[in-house]
Amino acid sequence: MKWNNLQAGLNYYVVVRHRNHVAVLSSAPIAASSAMVYDFSSNVNQAYGVSQQKLLSNGNAAMKAGDITKDHIIQNTDNDAWKLAPAILNQYHPNDLNLDGVVQATDYDLWFLNKAFNGHPASQP
Repeated sequence: MKWNNLQAGLNYYVVVRHRNHVAVLSSAPIAASSAMVYDFSSNVNQAYGVSQQKLLSNGNAAMKAGDITKDHIIQNTDNDAWKLAPAILNQYHPNDLNLDGVVQATDYDLWFLNKAFNGHPASQP
C-alpha cells in the first residue's frame, strides 16, 4: 500500500479496517518513511489495546471476525443480521465472516467465538 501526503519523520498510527472484522490500530506510532512496514500478523501485541486480535493455531495474529453491522462491536445485532441471510453462495457479502465466498454455519461459528467483544475506541473512525 502506498500513502501519499505523509510527512517524513512524523509518527503515525496505522489502522486496518475490514468489512466485517473489528478494526485494529497499531500498538505504537511508526515514523513515516519511503519504506514503512507494520506487520499486525506477527504478534497479538501489534494491535493497540488488550486482546484486540486473535491468536491463530499457526501462531499468526488476526483481526476478530463478526462485526457484520460495522459498529465496532461484535454482539447480538450481528447475529441477527446473519440470521436474515444465513445461506448465500459465491458472493462478496458481509455475512461471509471466514471470507470463503459462502455464507453458512461456519460464519456463525466465527461470530460465536468472538461475540461480546468491543473494539478499541481509538480504532473507530
